[in-house]
Amino acid sequence: MSYNEELKNLELMKCRFGENSLHACDVMLRDIAESDRLRRQFLERKRIALSHNLLGPDKLKVHVVSKHFWQ
Repeated sequence: MSYNEELKNLELMKCRFGENSLHACDVMLRDIAESDRLRRQFLERKRIALSHNLLGPDKLKVHVVSKHFWQ
């Protein structure tokens, strides 16, 4: 399922169960979107760095976890 489909489902669930009960899902979806954005940004910079022999060929994975929420 795509991010947009998950977001649509979450909004439908909020209507049925209430927004407060699904706050954690909201945070998780934002973290997933931010992780994907950062991953794409790092991959682009990695591609540029590799073309200039500035970075080794190791793989990069990015995961965002909202510090203030998940503590």
